[in-house]
Amino acid sequence: MNYIDATIEMKIKEDGNPKFEIVLPHIVEWTCSIDASNVAVIRKDGQYWDTIDDFWKFKDIMRDSGSPSPFNAPYIRGVKKHDADYVFDEDKSVKWNRNAVIEYNKAVDSIQAKNKKFQKNANDIFNSCVIACMSSAFRYEGLKINIDEIAYFIAKVMERDYDFPYELIDQIENYCDLYAELLKKRESHA
Repeated sequence: MNYIDATIEMKIKEDGNPKFEIVLPHIVEWTCSIDASNVAVIRKDGQYWDTIDDFWKFKDIMRDSGSPSPFNAPYIRGVKKHDADYVFDEDKSVKWNRNAVIEYNKAVDSIQAKNKKFQKNANDIFNSCVIACMSSAFRYEGLKINIDEIAYFIAKVMERDYDFPYELIDQIENYCDLYAELLKKRESHA
């Protein structure tokens, strides 16, 4: 996980009330889409980064912890909510400080929402790459697999704990091989 330290700055609006702004360093935005040929196309800050359509390349990217990774969701930290009786400015009224705490805590909530969005995005990219890899592997074997079946594989693999992310891919690949063998046997006996 990439930890990103955030700060929240207080600015006073024209009406005298506080406004809180989240200050973050640049956060790389990863996106992924599956193109018409079932290849996962990964973009970094809107620019082409790489494509994934086989398990070997997928595992290599997951193992390379030294490079930026679309699967490594950033996590914003460094800010916590304040209690209702927190005082931002002793020269201001109790009401002003309570409103400031409410506004500050809203900013913290927005950070937590960003963290959830980052994690969902990383999961979506991972799932897209699994879909591309499994589709490619089944096409190579002359077999078909649908999205629901792939989603089932992903769900089954996610039920277990893993020390390293690439272990997930190893397990998915094992399930994929087993299912492909089963389908081939079924076709040969039909």
